[in-house]
Amino acid sequence: KIDTIGVETQRGVVKEERKMRYENSPYGVWNIRMFERLFAQSPYSWTPIGASQHIDSAAIAEFRQFYDTYYVPNNAVLVISGDFSETEARKLVDLYFGFQPPGPPPRRDSLQIPPLRGEIRDTIFDPKAQLPAVFIGYRTVPEGHTDSYALQMLMDILANGESSRMYRALVDRAQVAVQSSVFPYELEKVGAAIMVGVAAPGRSIDTVEHMMYAVIDSVIAHGVTEAEFAKARNIAESRFIADKKGTYPTALALARAYAFFENTELVNTEMQRFYSVRREDLQRVAKKYFGTPNRVVLTFIPSQAKEGN
Repeated sequence: KIDTIGVETQRGVVKEERKMRYENSPYGVWNIRMFERLFAQSPYSWTPIGASQHIDSAAIAEFRQFYDTYYVPNNAVLVISGDFSETEARKLVDLYFGFQPPGPPPRRDSLQIPPLRGEIRDTIFDPKAQLPAVFIGYRTVPEGHTDSYALQMLMDILANGESSRMYRALVDRAQVAVQSSVFPYELEKVGAAIMVGVAAPGRSIDTVEHMMYAVIDSVIAHGVTEAEFAKARNIAESRFIADKKGTYPTALALARAYAFFENTELVNTEMQRFYSVRREDLQRVAKKYFGTPNRVVLTFIPSQAKEGN
């Protein structure tokens, strides 16, 4: 049921969430600023939290229209995970959900995103930040793409743990950064790889950025070692097992597989896709997705640095 009281209550909740997670956190707006540049002129340029002015101005009719369009049984996936009687479960599902009629299939528009043309840079003065940081975004592949498995293994080699290339180069040896990370952001129709570096006190964020590129360039030029490849495969195995240990992560994996691909069997074959990745594939995807000037670079500078100047 969508009514005025519920809408006004949730309007306030969402605005507070935005303040807490984005506006009042160090570097909190990075994904908002990143996605509006990386996927400009597409629906992916908007993060789900929305903008405060749009939250305020949305009419109750818009909430109802959204609910009626997307909150329908034929646009939902229900997963029950655990030790239960299938017969009893079906009775309960029918009792609590069977009365809801299906709605018209939601419209799925095709996605056309203009290609990136060169590097896009922006500097953000952040009153919450204590140290300068750089966020670098590249377009990659959507959820389930063949290259996503090689990319995940590459990112683990680059930035997973103290033995990773970026940690050893930037944090351990040169001590120009206190933090470095690389992670995927895979969605239904697009994907991104995000590199993050936080400068050590008194060190240049420009140095951090260029050293991160140097680590990537080394992989592009020389590939990864057998030991690194074995480590990445072990990480993939451990993550796969950990993600399937409990009933909740199992249910989440099944729901995601069906929602994206209408194929729950993918949960059982996912690890095989990692096994099919060859060592040379990591060098190939590094060159294909990171060996390009087509990227978005956001530099966060503590506000006091601006005031000091």
